[in-house]
Amino acid sequence: MTMNHWHRIEKICSHKFDADQSKWTLGTVMEAPLLEFKDDVEDVCIAAEKEREIEAKLNQIIDEWALENLYFTSFKNR
Repeated sequence: MTMNHWHRIEKICSHKFDADQSKWTLGTVMEAPLLEFKDDVEDVCIAAEKEREIEAKLNQIIDEWALENLYFTSFKNR
């Protein structure tokens, strides 16, 4: 999940997470009242997963098309 998703969870739970994710522990996440808002938190997690899948597919398309050359010619004097 990106920080954008964590910011959404912060708003839902009214709990502030440290911006430096490298300092997070399981305890850091467990301190937040996630279970109280589990349905909303789950929605954010599902959205994050879908965004990750879309980004992966987009990167795959970009990689495939980066190798292609398109050539254009005139058509009916246009």
